[in-house]
Amino acid sequence: MDQIEKKYKFYNISETHKSFLWTPPKTGSHHNIWVFENFNFECWEMSYDRKEINNFNKQIIHNHALNLFDGHEEYQLICGARNPLKRFFSAHIYSLFYNERNPDLSKKNFVKQFVIDFYERESTWFEGILFNERTPDYFIRVENLYEDYMKIPFVSESEIAKNGTLKEMCMLKKNSYQQQGLFAKDYYTQDMIDAVYKKYKKYFDLLGYEPKL
Repeated sequence: MDQIEKKYKFYNISETHKSFLWTPPKTGSHHNIWVFENFNFECWEMSYDRKEINNFNKQIIHNHALNLFDGHEEYQLICGARNPLKRFFSAHIYSLFYNERNPDLSKKNFVKQFVIDFYERESTWFEGILFNERTPDYFIRVENLYEDYMKIPFVSESEIAKNGTLKEMCMLKKNSYQQQGLFAKDYYTQDMIDAVYKKYKKYFDLLGYEPKL
């Protein structure tokens, strides 16, 4: 089983549009999948060289990993994105509700989990991929969903863009911790904001984010 898991990886690819998706956790991945299901994206579980296929699905799967494949340079990479400050907080809230029956939503708990679970562990992994392995051709920012979708030619030229369906989809929230009355600005200290900005400065600059809530 271990050998199979290492050999085959999942890829969400559209051969029609020569594109593949990267949906990092807590970057609007559910919304990205919901939209790109309309553009002939398929899920392949296969080897890096694409010669061995373990599984195939006409539907995109909810896969957060960026798995590169032989010849990926010939395909456009589309990536979900979000202000790191809100991304960290959303991941924290999700992990509490998912893993604990009675989640501790106190500010003190956020500080502890922020340092242990996110700031040190994930920042190195995320930026390592983004700036060393493959920089995406298009980013879909949670804060600018419709505008960023429309920057992709095959999306802006599509029927769902022309008839207003895409705009309606972008007005609907697939997930939101704010619906539960939880706001990141109530949890962060300025020291924490500064720490995230320092660690993620290249990401903030690349996507035009400001280090504020």
